[in-house]
Amino acid sequence: KSGKLQATMSDHHLSHPDTSHNDSVQCLKISEEEGALFTGSGDSTAKRWNLKTGKLQFTIEGHADSIQCMKISEQEGALFTGSWDNTARSWDL
Repeated sequence: KSGKLQATMSDHHLSHPDTSHNDSVQCLKISEEEGALFTGSGDSTAKRWNLKTGKLQFTIEGHADSIQCMKISEQEGALFTGSWDNTARSWDL
């Protein structure tokens, strides 16, 4: 499956000047059920990308510092993020 994701990412170039992170990507998670890739960055945002089109679906803002980890709970329909701002947050998918 990693080959398929790699091809999808290179085919669609998930980073676009108007939508990309403003700092390095620190973590990422794939939700096959949602058909999405979630990225967490040093710019304190998380982004949801469509795996088929490579387009940004939305940006999640709320942390005051770099997002260092994330976990998807398909059962809860949530994305959990952990940040250097000493908080963990829950976001609806």
